[in-house]
Amino acid sequence: MFLKFAILLLAVALISAFLARARVRSITARGLTSTASSETPGSKIARHILDEGGAAGVDIREYRGMLPDHYDPKKHVLFFHPRTLHGATATAHGTAAYLAGKALQHRHEPGHYQHRRAAVRMSLAGAGIFALTLLFLAAIQRIPGSLAIIATAFAWAAAQVYNILTVSIDFTATRRPQESLATLESFPKRGKHRDLTLKVLKTLPLEDLGALLRTFPHLVYNTLPFLSRRDK
Repeated sequence: MFLKFAILLLAVALISAFLARARVRSITARGLTSTASSETPGSKIARHILDEGGAAGVDIREYRGMLPDHYDPKKHVLFFHPRTLHGATATAHGTAAYLAGKALQHRHEPGHYQHRRAAVRMSLAGAGIFALTLLFLAAIQRIPGSLAIIATAFAWAAAQVYNILTVSIDFTATRRPQESLATLESFPKRGKHRDLTLKVLKTLPLEDLGALLRTFPHLVYNTLPFLSRRDK
């Protein structure tokens, strides 16, 4: 019974992560096809939202590392790649607006922000650590290999379900940016660019659900040695 439940939970986790990633990629790709006639850079979009939302102290910096565009809550800095910092596409505008919204959420609703951050961390790192612990115990024959596999799959999937249950916090973070964009003179009040920017903004909260797919190959790799092992 427990095995069936673990498999069902794992299937839900995989399907939700796959659909989320596909949705984000589709919308952001469409957003690259639209450039604002005013050529307003993403940095100006973010700066306007931060200043209007009472977070003028949050800095905006260019970033060329391996990580995607992100907000650092410890440094109170938004790190944007050049394509977002200087770009005027709907994807650049939507990304800048979304992360500025996350910074505002950190300032005005720190409890919600930290709760969501913990959920993402658990889904990306916590489940993996738990899996490695179980597999280590199985390797030294402290627990049966089959139990390690089942428990690992269950923990990984449960982390994704927790991720899903808290994703509404990220959607809440898009409310203030939407209101601020309406007051920015250089941002179009109607048309394709505005619509695509808002779609990108409202879709990016799904990104962390899709990111969990990166951990799945590690889960499979770590459990393969036990698939053919008979419990002793």
